[in-house]
Amino acid sequence: MIFLYFIILNAVLLLASPFILGRSISDRKFREDLKKRIAGEIDAPKLEKCIWIHASSVGETKVAVALWNQLKTIHAIPTLVLSTFTESGYKLAIQEKIEPVFRLPPDHPIWINPLVNKLNPSILVLIESEFWPCLLWRCSKLKIPVLLANGRISEKSYNRYSKIARLFRKFVAPINFFAMRSQIDAQRIEK
Repeated sequence: MIFLYFIILNAVLLLASPFILGRSISDRKFREDLKKRIAGEIDAPKLEKCIWIHASSVGETKVAVALWNQLKTIHAIPTLVLSTFTESGYKLAIQEKIEPVFRLPPDHPIWINPLVNKLNPSILVLIESEFWPCLLWRCSKLKIPVLLANGRISEKSYNRYSKIARLFRKFVAPINFFAMRSQIDAQRIEK
């Protein structure tokens, strides 16, 4: 199943490359954001057996910061590292003095495989509904446990996922534990 994802991902990248190149030339902000995302693997620290927390944007980063602060109170906790998908999530983490923090590169083996190898996490904690197939697949291959914290699936997402239920189940199979935010969300993920 992941093979199909990689084929589709590479086809989309190939088709989108003229647009990405054109926009990179004409839009300085887009170009800088793309460079920061791709540099995420380079910016990430080399660690051993860390707890890697991943959040997408500001809302998820607020949850990640709260989790980070709670984990920091535990004696002998492994090193924590935070990744964000968006610039706004990254800026919030910096503002909250979270370190180390980096931008998650695009969900492609070219960037994800070296990143996971570099961080060598003992666990990956995804916040809310961050389902990145390549990242999940790589963690599964390396037997890195994955936890979905404060998980949620909106009704709209549930309706979308239910149309591709078999495919969706395969993509989330590497997640070892789902800590959903409500009973409704738990019921949706079970279905």
